Amino acid sequence: MEQRDLPDNYRPALEGDVPEGRACGNCAFYDESNTDGDRAWCQRWDEYVRGDYYCNAWQADDSSDDGDMDIDDGRAADMGNLEFRTFEADVTEIRQAESGDGMTFGGYAWKYDVPSLPLGHGFTERIAPGAFTRSLKSRVDIRAYVNHNDELLLGSTRAKTLRIEDRADGGWVEIDLPDTSWGRDIRVLTERGDIQGMSFGFSTIRDKWSDDNTERTLLAAKLHEVSVVTGVPAYPQTTASVRKLMALATRTATDVDELSDAMTALQSGDLTEDQAALLRSVVDKVAPQQEAPASAPSAILAAKLALAEKALGL
Repeated sequence: MEQRDLPDNYRPALEGDVPEGRACGNCAFYDESNTDGDRAWCQRWDEYVRGDYYCNAWQADDSSDDGDMDIDDGRAADMGNLEFRTFEADVTEIRQAESGDGMTFGGYAWKYDVPSLPLGHGFTERIAPGAFTRSLKSRVDIRAYVNHNDELLLGSTRAKTLRIEDRADGGWVEIDLPDTSWGRDIRVLTERGDIQGMSFGFSTIRDKWSDDNTERTLLAAKLHEVSVVTGVPAYPQTTASVRKLMALATRTATDVDELSDAMTALQSGDLTEDQAALLRSVVDKVAPQQEAPASAPSAILAAKLALAEKALGL
């Protein structure tokens, strides 16, 4: 086969004259089954090309299962179906920016195959590996905010102050923090350990539900934005703790949300009488022992819960 030279208009997809959302990575000629390092074979030019580049021969890839994804506008399109999830990142860091000017924030905005806590209607959710791969290849401008407030901008992919790496275990985000009041706040709060979570805004392209509609798996989604947040995570870092809580709730026929609230209140010392009664009931069901008095101290309840978990092998 005769090899053809790449055209003069082969250039980075983030250049100003490139149409929004177009890149070799989502072109019909881009063959990901034939790769050479970080490049894949272009069937149009018979040469390896970079997924984050573009040429004027670009054609939409209509063969993909999620080829109906609208990638023209990273925030305007599908905003009516925008969903948010918050993830307690197991790694958040602040370091000197590579340019030597300012600081860079790093953390996971999402993790693959990690179950969420129960969401709106009691279902749990997990993100399938690669769910955001095609969206990231579209090269649509994605922005980073503080708490999803678009007036508190931290960075953008178009300006290269936001970088998102689709790793095997999730989406790693790096933000070159601006020299603004909120940028400095994020730096200080992260250094102190006050910020441990990130959030992402997305719209669903394809998902799959379990037969009883209690578990949802995101198969393909369009990423709109990421945020540094301080809220309660929908996807905790420690999956074992989530499984433990859900197993305990199932074993004792207890509402998982009420059990979660009661255990949180127990840890903080703000336990109500109703929550104390709920915990006593759970303990008695899984680890029958001599009944504690109705006014059992929190320390006794905590110890009995620990024994119950041990008995369950959790």
